[in-house]
Amino acid sequence: MLKIKHIVYYTVIQASILLNGSPLGALTIDGEGASFPASVYRLWGYRYSQITGTEINYRSSSSGAGTARIKEGTIDFGGTDIPLSQAELDNEGLIQFPMLIGGIIIAANLPDMQNMEMRLTPELLADIFLGKIKQWDDPALMKINPGLKLPSMPIIIVYRSDNSGTTWAFTEYLSRTSPEWAASYGHNKAMQWKKGVGGKNNAGVANNIRKISGSIGYLEYSCAEGAGLKSISLLNKSGNYAVPGIVSFAEAGKNAGFGNDRKMELINRPGEKSWPVTTVSYILIKKEQFAPDKTREMLKFFLWCYLNGADIARELYFVPLPENIIKSVKALWHEKLISNGKQFFEKKD
Repeated sequence: MLKIKHIVYYTVIQASILLNGSPLGALTIDGEGASFPASVYRLWGYRYSQITGTEINYRSSSSGAGTARIKEGTIDFGGTDIPLSQAELDNEGLIQFPMLIGGIIIAANLPDMQNMEMRLTPELLADIFLGKIKQWDDPALMKINPGLKLPSMPIIIVYRSDNSGTTWAFTEYLSRTSPEWAASYGHNKAMQWKKGVGGKNNAGVANNIRKISGSIGYLEYSCAEGAGLKSISLLNKSGNYAVPGIVSFAEAGKNAGFGNDRKMELINRPGEKSWPVTTVSYILIKKEQFAPDKTREMLKFFLWCYLNGADIARELYFVPLPENIIKSVKALWHEKLISNGKQFFEKKD
């Protein structure tokens, strides 16, 4: 198994050897997709370009846009929080692998209150987004928050207006914890919200929550932190009220399930501190590559992120992947990735 190196340049050289090539001159690698991990991808790209001269561009749009563009072949890699099925991957000639673990929080704009003081159960959260609970001082909310003076004001829902992996993960959580939500809406990357205010990307949701008193919405944790928003505590699968953060995301990651198609299952995992809306962001690339030098450099970048990007990820409130998952990603590259009809990536432990 690869050992994590603390000397960044040495790790880039090591990645070059793994990919049967030497460090290259300046190249440009273009990616686009999910806004959820964009802050990390951009900083990873900037740091890597300082070391190697390779320019890494990542356009933050949405999981849907990233998936569409990699299918078209107009970018080198796509970012998505909505994992594709193996059938779709095979049909489109794509490879999918996890890159980063993060969390989706529930933030509210309530006067004279720190959000983390407030608690919600999965059922009450679903009832709010179903429109059944309409006021902040609803008796059901007051019952589980006896020490708080909840304001007598209407609840205004803020949601993602674009195709979004954040919406996909949030509504998957609601579907798993609320039979009524599952029957009424299910989970998808875009929903037909009956009421509320839409925001494009996580930044748009954060901006609307900040502007609208009495609002509540879901968004990626680091974006919320940057906007000065704090999360409501959620009752997790182990029966504890959890707060989001590196510790609770990591605990969910330790207890991850593994479904078909090598997908990580992080929604509503057990654990004393486990955050119930923890999710994983994926990279999509073409299975058959026609520019070996660029592909080699792109994989070197991903390896550098895995081996040397952990501190950057944590600084931005994300959790790096454990070594066993990184090993499985390398095995996937070795098994699936081809160039000019030949196996491209040489896997070395």
